[in-house]
Amino acid sequence: MPSSPTTTTEPAPAPPQPVPLPQRAFPIPPIKPSLEAGETGAPRPSPVVDPDDPQRLVGLDLPEATELLGEPSIAEEQPPGKILTYVWEDCRLRVFFYPDLSDQHFKALTYEFSGIEASAEAERACFATMLQRNGI
Repeated sequence: MPSSPTTTTEPAPAPPQPVPLPQRAFPIPPIKPSLEAGETGAPRPSPVVDPDDPQRLVGLDLPEATELLGEPSIAEEQPPGKILTYVWEDCRLRVFFYPDLSDQHFKALTYEFSGIEASAEAERACFATMLQRNGI
C-alpha cells in the first residue's frame, strides 16, 4: 500500500494592526450649543478698536461696504468674485468680494491699496479720508 504524502500547513499570518486615526486639531462638541433667549443665529460683529482700520472691511457684504464707503468709482464682476474700487486723489482702494458658500451672499475677503506709500499708517489715513468723505 503506497503511503500518502504528508502535508504540512503553515499557520495563517496574523492580521495587520489597525492604524490609529490622527487626533482632531479642534475638538467637536458633543452637542450643538443652544442659543440663549433673544439671540439670533447671526454672527456677532467683532469689535473694532480702531475705526480707521481698513481690516474692518473684511466680512462685510456688498450693501454694508457701500453704506460704509459710498458708491464705488468702479464696480467690476470677475467671476466668481466682484471688485469695488474707490478712488480719492492718489489713493485707490480695491475691495474683493467672493460668494459665501453658506448663503451665496458676496462677502469682502480682502482689500488692497495702491497709489500711496506701502505702510499701515498711509492705508489708515487713506481709509479714514474715504470714510470722512462718506460722512462716517
